Amino acid sequence: MEQKALVVSLNQWDAFDDALKRPLEEVFLLPYLRRSRWFRDKSRCIRELVVIDRIPCRASSGEGRDSAWLLVVRVICTDGHEPVYFLPLGLALGEEAARIKKDYPPGVVASVECEGEQGICFEGLCSRGVQHFLLQTLLSGTVVRGSSGAIEGLPAGLARREIAGLSRGTAQLLRGEQSNSALLYQDRAFLKVYRALESGENPEVEILRCLATADESCPVPRYLGSLGYRFPGGEKAALALLMAHVPNKGDGWEYVTEEGRHFFNHLLQRVSPEAPGVHDPVRARAGNYVATPGTRGRDFLEKVSLLAHRTASLHRALLRGSEGSSVDSFRPEPFTPDDHQWLVSSLRVLIRHVTSGVRQRLADFPEAAMPLAEDFIAREEYIHCLLADAIAPGAETRKIRLHGDYHLGQVLFTGDDFILTDFEGEPARPLGERRKKGPALRDVAGMLRSFHYAVSVTCHEISSTAPGGRTLPPSLREWWYRQTREVFLKTYQEEVRGLWLVPGERADFQALLRLCLLEKVVYEIGYELDNRPEWIWIPLEGIRFLLDQENELS
Repeated sequence: MEQKALVVSLNQWDAFDDALKRPLEEVFLLPYLRRSRWFRDKSRCIRELVVIDRIPCRASSGEGRDSAWLLVVRVICTDGHEPVYFLPLGLALGEEAARIKKDYPPGVVASVECEGEQGICFEGLCSRGVQHFLLQTLLSGTVVRGSSGAIEGLPAGLARREIAGLSRGTAQLLRGEQSNSALLYQDRAFLKVYRALESGENPEVEILRCLATADESCPVPRYLGSLGYRFPGGEKAALALLMAHVPNKGDGWEYVTEEGRHFFNHLLQRVSPEAPGVHDPVRARAGNYVATPGTRGRDFLEKVSLLAHRTASLHRALLRGSEGSSVDSFRPEPFTPDDHQWLVSSLRVLIRHVTSGVRQRLADFPEAAMPLAEDFIAREEYIHCLLADAIAPGAETRKIRLHGDYHLGQVLFTGDDFILTDFEGEPARPLGERRKKGPALRDVAGMLRSFHYAVSVTCHEISSTAPGGRTLPPSLREWWYRQTREVFLKTYQEEVRGLWLVPGERADFQALLRLCLLEKVVYEIGYELDNRPEWIWIPLEGIRFLLDQENELS
């Protein structure tokens, strides 16, 4: 079924009859999903898309049409996977359509011909009526029923009073490469909209709700409530999370890469383009840059130490937040040899899956990444041998609930401090797995890998744009990473000493951290393979670096 534009009447739109539903299902919705960063199933072969629920949104926005539809769609894949997504749609004609196309071009789902007038079917979160409807439903705690399911508002106790009048204002749909969508209401409240609807307790909603009542001070946004979706069979999924807005100067990734650019450009401007070995003048200048009190480099390492302190604060809060309560999902437990074996076994499965994917798509790799990919494939058996020798740490180590996808993009930098956000866990993992307790070093490994990503991207950008073809020696990049890692680990270990969040013995600490780093970098290879193949060289370099450094964590 091919159409250049969606042909629909106003009555058909308002009724959402088959004349509208069929072309949306068969022609227009799936291409829009594939263009959207939040769509997790781009790499799958999809047989069809089905609208399984439609919830009318009649809230008046004060302009244009006030009728929108909140759709729930099921994507049926040939491998049996059937994920469900939340997809609000609006209809705009004439000048309103032109404004939306100008303000948010990625939000156009389809061109529309409606009763002789041109318009668009568009991403409903651009609609002020939908923005008002979602917030008002949450704050009022009401249930809005659709054709088969329902949306339910779940406000926190003081949410209505704290943000009184907010639902009468406008919101801003935030742009960016995100796995969900986000609305900012008057710089006061932040509504995170989950596009993939998964039955069960959402780990982010669960963790922020828990931390809101914990005695331990924790640098996270204040929880204000959530929206839930009830499937026809009664199962529930999180649809949105409302938090207090955190004024910031960007995320940790922006801060660290900017500091990295300043550092490496500083060196390039002051040294000879010949960059010899480990003990050259470049290294000496680098050491002075970060060692001298009052310098920008020294301030950066102090910020890294502060981030480690905030990380430890989070883990202490997750350790203590539910002590004495009946919430089993948060109660700390011993990290047993069986838990260690599960970690090793799941990593073995992940390695086989990822190396198989790399083999199948090797011919499509960028030329520069080809040797790295071939090296990764060649080392598969060596990695399995390392896992066979992995020894579980002492029984005193505990496992707790974790952030689960901890990296620089998940922390906000205020200029003086860091606020930790985005507690969903790794989006490619099943919901139940993201809620599992684990060793705190899994979060630590995520942040260390993020530092490695940051320095890799920064050096690549600088080397590709430096005049005269001057490049940064790999040894200098490794030096920067080691300095950053050392500061982060030193502070973190000091902050959690005696709490049994990490193994007490140095050898056990190093072994478990290495295992967690290996798990993270293999996951990254698989993620980049499916989502950003142009970035796959970064984790491939990361695993080579990890495997080549026998004393990597000493």
